[in-house]
Amino acid sequence: MTAWAIVKGSTTVTLPIAPRVIDESYPTKNDEVGVDGGGTVLVSRFMQSRKLKLQGSFYVSGYTNSQYESTYLAPLRGMLRQTVTVTDPDSQWSGNWIFTQVDFHREAEGAAVRYTYTLTFMQGVTIVTL
Repeated sequence: MTAWAIVKGSTTVTLPIAPRVIDESYPTKNDEVGVDGGGTVLVSRFMQSRKLKLQGSFYVSGYTNSQYESTYLAPLRGMLRQTVTVTDPDSQWSGNWIFTQVDFHREAEGAAVRYTYTLTFMQGVTIVTL
């Protein structure tokens, strides 16, 4: 079984625990046009980019804060705004995505450290990174 991984060039971040929440959305671009005395007409023009949000945690028994930083946090920050390859066990979300946002939250109980994360990606027909 393939683990969840985010890859950019020679850098691979393999998630130690599968995401607990996976949100996928296909928003559309809609306009509202008011009609005097007749309400509102909705005009749906096109689909916007596909969005993927992963929420979970990094926990590895015995890891220190500096090990989390070098293994997960810094590499993921370094991939922001770039095209990355996401792989998942079912290949449902595997493919090239723009890595648009990362949020980390550190939690500690005594010497035990754990990070929760939210990773956000977008996918379109063509990806151009400037």
